[in-house]
Amino acid sequence: MKILERGKTTEELTCYKCKSKLEIESSDIKSGQFGMCGDYDTEYYVICPVCGQMIRLDERKSLAVQIYLNQN
Repeated sequence: MKILERGKTTEELTCYKCKSKLEIESSDIKSGQFGMCGDYDTEYYVICPVCGQMIRLDERKSLAVQIYLNQN
């Protein structure tokens, strides 16, 4: 089989704290339970390597999160 074009596996975003432009892939994504009083939601995020800011990702819009979910 011949590969004509590989699917995109990275995503670009900008850190809102330090304004660094980042390219993320599914291996960069972390997940956690956020909320209170027993009402928790799973959220997906990356940590900016420049300033350490947590950047939350929208699982419905993020290509990297979709790849992460399909791998796990």
